[in-house]
Amino acid sequence: MKTAVLCADIGTSSLKAGFIGIDGAVFAFSRTKFDQTKGSNRWLQALATCTKSMAGALSTPHPIELIAISISGNGPSLASPEFSCLWDEKLCPEAEQQLQNLAVQGTPNKSIFIPRLLHIKQQYPDQWEKTPIWYSVPEYLVYQLTGIPNTSLPEQRYESAYWTPESLENAELTVTLPPFNKVGTPTGLLTEEGNNILGLPLKKEARIPVFCGGPDFTTALIGTGTLHPGAICDRAGTSEGINVCTSKPLVVDGIRTLPSPMPTLWNGSVLIADSGSRFSHWKAKSCYSNATYQDLIQILSSQKNSEGYQVMMSIAKDVSLAYEIIKKAVLASGEKLEDKMRVTGGQARNPLWMQIKADTLGINLEVPQCPDAELSGNAIIAYTGLHFFETIKEGAEQIAKPSQIYVPRGTNYGCV
Repeated sequence: MKTAVLCADIGTSSLKAGFIGIDGAVFAFSRTKFDQTKGSNRWLQALATCTKSMAGALSTPHPIELIAISISGNGPSLASPEFSCLWDEKLCPEAEQQLQNLAVQGTPNKSIFIPRLLHIKQQYPDQWEKTPIWYSVPEYLVYQLTGIPNTSLPEQRYESAYWTPESLENAELTVTLPPFNKVGTPTGLLTEEGNNILGLPLKKEARIPVFCGGPDFTTALIGTGTLHPGAICDRAGTSEGINVCTSKPLVVDGIRTLPSPMPTLWNGSVLIADSGSRFSHWKAKSCYSNATYQDLIQILSSQKNSEGYQVMMSIAKDVSLAYEIIKKAVLASGEKLEDKMRVTGGQARNPLWMQIKADTLGINLEVPQCPDAELSGNAIIAYTGLHFFETIKEGAEQIAKPSQIYVPRGTNYGCV
């Protein structure tokens, strides 16, 4: 009998989920937008919608057994049973001022969550006073499924980027936050009440461990196998980030450096904030607003004097420039860079666009079996936590394998 992990990733406006096998096969996939009227229950409702649409994959005569659930999500967003504050809500002036004061006092904030906590305290004082504990959004969904509060830490070095007793004290925040739990350790078991909501066809005696994969950023790195020096990936969606794994931090203007999910390693990234949204906005106002992205790329490729083609090529140029910044910094540091790049996200589902990007970059582009690497990353975390693999890296080598490779054709688009 084949095993499967229910993997889910919480986005800003929608949730995607899939049943992922130990070899990376996607047995079922679903995506649904959030019902904003459901408040902090919207993520659970969306997961239930997805699981019910995919439940047939677990029913007879399909020989698939669900053995775990693993969930990641965007951040730094915070939630309580009655309230949520997402990462993209603009900080209030009072919170901004407090952050400036911390810098002046010589204790600059390094946490991604403290600004959001300060914002809630100032902007929503009633919610602040009556909320006993705050959760990051994927951890809140895991709490709803297990009844156990936890915060998943991607790697020990991320603690200061989350919070420490000292950083909370410096910010004058008296607040209860869930204890840290190492990614790869299950938070708890799926409760009967939780499964009643999800509607999974499980045996009554089934004991399903629930993992929190943590932030979508690190699960995508795991899901693309960007876990050894020189490995590089492109997280391509509404925004886009070229990421590289290095053995030492890259201290270069324009590159954001954070710890890798792998101990002792680092991740450097260059962000293109609007690559996907820029094209979507042009599409929405054009005469092609109802066309599929795949059809539209095909149409524009034969209209090289059109505005749409110029928008498309400007994005390709930005991706090329981001890659060159990464490449130059890595080689200058004395490290090597692989001559291939894994691509994940919505753009990875468009073959012609992938070919154009491969031609522009001049390197092979690899699309994993599951183009949504956050889901693959969650699967790797769960299977490793259940001891199917000894390490996350071993799991990635098995699950994050490419299913499609785009080889440069030597075409000159005038982008480099």
